Amino acid sequence: MTSTTTIPWLNTDPNTDFSIHNLPFGIFSMPQNPTKRIGIAIGEWIIDLNAAQKIGCFDEILTNESEKNTLVNDFLNDFIALGKTKTNAIRLDIQNQLYTQKSILQQHFDQIFTPQSTATMHLPVKIGDYTDFYSSID
Repeated sequence: MTSTTTIPWLNTDPNTDFSIHNLPFGIFSMPQNPTKRIGIAIGEWIIDLNAAQKIGCFDEILTNESEKNTLVNDFLNDFIALGKTKTNAIRLDIQNQLYTQKSILQQHFDQIFTPQSTATMHLPVKIGDYTDFYSSID
């Protein structure tokens, strides 16, 4: 993988908070499709991971229907429960495809990419119990 922060085929601001080196997972929906699902931010775009897996991305990473179903979810909890090996592999796969001309992401751009400006973002993680963020004075 090259060290550049620009993506040859995707017009993104090189100074964006969501560069190739910071691809955060989140939960989003669209006005025309209110189903909540997992996406990755890149520049001013969201990559719909469910749409990406339906065209063949992640076939070697998400190996059964239960794992694939985690991509359509109200929260990231089930996806996180897949473990760092799988979630990191998905992020790395996306990074590699973003750097590759004529990647499956580029070929199916209209099916996979959504402008962030048209999406509704949702709380990403469901906290099921009391969580204390206290830090000691020491």
